[in-house]
Amino acid sequence: MKQLGNVVWWLLLPVTAIIAVWIALRNLDAFALRTDTGYLTTVGDIGHAAWFRAGFFLHVFTAIPVVLLGWGQFSTWMQQKHPRWHRGIGKVYVGLVLFGAAPGGLVLAMGAAGGWSGKVCFVIMSLLWGFFTLRAWLRIRQRNIHGHQADMQRSYALSFAAISLRIWMFLIGGLFAWRTPEAYALCAWLCWVPNLVLLEISRRMKNGK
Repeated sequence: MKQLGNVVWWLLLPVTAIIAVWIALRNLDAFALRTDTGYLTTVGDIGHAAWFRAGFFLHVFTAIPVVLLGWGQFSTWMQQKHPRWHRGIGKVYVGLVLFGAAPGGLVLAMGAAGGWSGKVCFVIMSLLWGFFTLRAWLRIRQRNIHGHQADMQRSYALSFAAISLRIWMFLIGGLFAWRTPEAYALCAWLCWVPNLVLLEISRRMKNGK
């Protein structure tokens, strides 16, 4: 089981990096703080609201580093050989999620496509993202390593939604040409619910439960 996990880890690493870079390239206008192109022009009147734009930029500037930084935190080599790096990067990850990516995602949920289903989906996801990340931080402060690891895995399963959302959108929207609000709402739920379900199944199998 451990060897299989290592194989999956190394296979997903380049996929994660490639898609994260692709997302960054697609959002170059956002990194330039432009509001007249890109995503902000596709969400209607809400895209002109200052609070929505602030949440959008906050999310864009923090979510991509979160995805890239979080991945390496599960490396046994990093944890054992460079614990100081592990702790330092972990603090940056927690800070970016709690003060940037999750609150920004909560704001973006207000403009999500897919109707109320899409909006509710991303609200729930953002709240869980912040909750698991905060609890992971509190648990390591209490020296609860097992609980910390479990919650950090849950947190990153939600961080990874940025990657899995694009994969599902490609599969459903690209391959099957199903581009409707209902399809986007489906992709929204698929990008994080299966991540958590598969994680919990994997954890139970690993613990022999």
